[in-house]
Amino acid sequence: MARKCSNPNRTRFVFGHSNDLDSVKLDDDEKVDDAETLLELLQAPIGDACLIALRRILTLTYVQSPEPTSETAVRDIRGLTIKPLGELGKELEALKLARVDADRSFEHDRSAKVFQSNIVPAKELRRRVRVEGGPRLQSLDEIFKYVPADPAVRALREILSMTFREATTPRQLDRNIEDIRYAAAEALVPCNAILEQIELEPVAMPTWRRFVNGVDTLDGSDDDAIRVEVPPPLPLLQPQQPPTSPDRGFSSRWNRW
Repeated sequence: MARKCSNPNRTRFVFGHSNDLDSVKLDDDEKVDDAETLLELLQAPIGDACLIALRRILTLTYVQSPEPTSETAVRDIRGLTIKPLGELGKELEALKLARVDADRSFEHDRSAKVFQSNIVPAKELRRRVRVEGGPRLQSLDEIFKYVPADPAVRALREILSMTFREATTPRQLDRNIEDIRYAAAEALVPCNAILEQIELEPVAMPTWRRFVNGVDTLDGSDDDAIRVEVPPPLPLLQPQQPPTSPDRGFSSRWNRW
C-alpha cells in the first residue's frame, strides 16, 4: 500500500488494508460474536469513503462554474463530507473533533460495500502474532504496510467547516475554495498508493496559490503582476481664435475717410 510509518504511536488511526486485517486469525479467547479474524473483530469504518470524498472534493475545486465563483461547488463539497464523517463518530472524538452524527436526523449507511481499506486504531498494530515459518512473534506494524489516517480525517472535518465560512463576495468564495483545494491535496498526497488501489487518479500538490497570507495576488497589488502601459492622453486642443483683419488705416466699410 505505502511505505511504513516509523512510529505508529504518533498517530491515532491508520489506513489498513482489509485483506491484511482479514488474514489475522484470532485466538479462541479473542473470538467475540463469531468473529474469526481481526477484520471481523474490529468492525473498523471503511477508509475508502474518506479518500474518495477527498478526491472528489479536490476535483470540484477546479470546476469552473458560470455562477458567481462556484457557490454550487461549495454546497456540493459540503455534501461530500457529511456521509463519511458521519460514520467516524468515535474517531472524530478521539481526535478531539466535533462529531457529525450527533444530530438524530443523520442516517448511518448499513448497506454492504466493496472496499480496500479500513480506518484502524494504531494501537492494534502493536498486536503480536506468529507468522507461519517465522522464528518469533512479530507485531503487525512489522508485517503490514499502512498510512496514517489522522491527516485525512482531520482535513475532511476541516473542509466541512470551511464550507460554512462567510463568503459575501466572489473573492471570498475563491479564497475558501482555494483553501479547500490545498487541505484536500495535502491529505491525499501521502495516500496516492491507496488511491491507485481503489482506481482513483493520484494527486500532486498545487504549484501556484492565488491568495498568499490573505493577499490576493491577482488584484494588482503584486509587484510581479503584468502591467499594461497606457499612453498618456493627447493634449487638449486650444480653441481657435477668429482671424484678425489687417489694420489698413481706415475704419469700417461704412465710414470713409
